[in-house]
Amino acid sequence: MRAPSFTAMDADGNGSIDFDEFVALMREREPNATLSQLHSRFAELDQNGDACIDRHEYLLYALLEGLVTNRSTLIEQFEKWDTDASGKLERREFRRLVRALDMADAKKCSDKDIDLVFDLLDVDGSCAVTFHEILSAHRLGHAKSRIRGLPTKKVGAALSTSATLQV
Repeated sequence: MRAPSFTAMDADGNGSIDFDEFVALMREREPNATLSQLHSRFAELDQNGDACIDRHEYLLYALLEGLVTNRSTLIEQFEKWDTDASGKLERREFRRLVRALDMADAKKCSDKDIDLVFDLLDVDGSCAVTFHEILSAHRLGHAKSRIRGLPTKKVGAALSTSATLQV
């Protein structure tokens, strides 16, 4: 199943997805979902708790889900873009990996979009992302906890991605 693009979810075009926009689209896709389930899903995406899903929050979600959903592709892509065979991806390599993923609009992700996600995944601050850091961010929610301190409006306004996810 393919997740909708950020642009499709942002019905009023203001650069963020509020709960009403989220519910309207999710009701079309999952008519039996309860309001409680929708609140939980929305809260998971709204990682900084500002009552809207910004572009960087959606990109992070789409990227992590896309990477982890197809683990064999992640391994192949990780090895392919780890050009120095260091076992980690530097920022430049990570950008290439993201743009190579089978996600619609991935090639259109700005460097700012990708760099924000890179910084969230680089938990140890080594200026490189390991395979383990990507999986840990997905499983343990490291990226979610780290994004809470970001200045959402400033960062969100600078982002320009309408990432989608193919599963």
